[in-house]
Amino acid sequence: MGTENQPYTVAEFVCKWRTLMSRLMSAPNWKDDIRGRVIVDVMNEPDSMGIKWEPQNNYPGARDLYLQTLDALNNMSPDGWLYFLEGTGQNNFGLNWGNGLISDVNIIKKYGLSDPNYFFQQLLTKPYVNRVVFSPHVYPPTITKATFLGDSLWQQCQIAFGYLQTRGYCDSNGKFRVFPVVIGETGSFMTDSKDNQWLLDFADFVNARVSISHIILST
Repeated sequence: MGTENQPYTVAEFVCKWRTLMSRLMSAPNWKDDIRGRVIVDVMNEPDSMGIKWEPQNNYPGARDLYLQTLDALNNMSPDGWLYFLEGTGQNNFGLNWGNGLISDVNIIKKYGLSDPNYFFQQLLTKPYVNRVVFSPHVYPPTITKATFLGDSLWQQCQIAFGYLQTRGYCDSNGKFRVFPVVIGETGSFMTDSKDNQWLLDFADFVNARVSISHIILST
């Protein structure tokens, strides 16, 4: 789902996913070969449809689209699939569509970002929480129109999504969860020197090739 003229309502969105997965579950080899091997990328780049974490301007919120879809699919098959989820509504931090999982309230307020905290708080209570993988789309300067390189890129990635697989998300009651993160998209035409340097620096980040400056910045 993505780049639609207008977003689906929550009911329509859930219904389409239920219909699709019902067809998959009707396959004769569902139990033996398919169940547990399916990755559901629930919504491609919610930003492209004007969807933020919160409902606004008659648009549903990503939090409701995600949670109600996952509730429905979990009821159909609790062990049938993994859920890949993207972020949204945080372009003001130099992030592109599909990124946007910042939950630090001070940064959200400072940059006027959409707030995913309600979503995370609800997710921690769900029986499928251990089947959720976050899958941000991460692109270099020619796409984002923002130049983050070296230490500044490391900081941006850690704040945007890296924290989810290091310290995890913790709610006000002390409940927390560390989540796996898989980069859903990245790339470049490789025609700009800043993109070339960005890809090298980003490779350092995802491979955890830590420099002294990164250690200092992370403490």
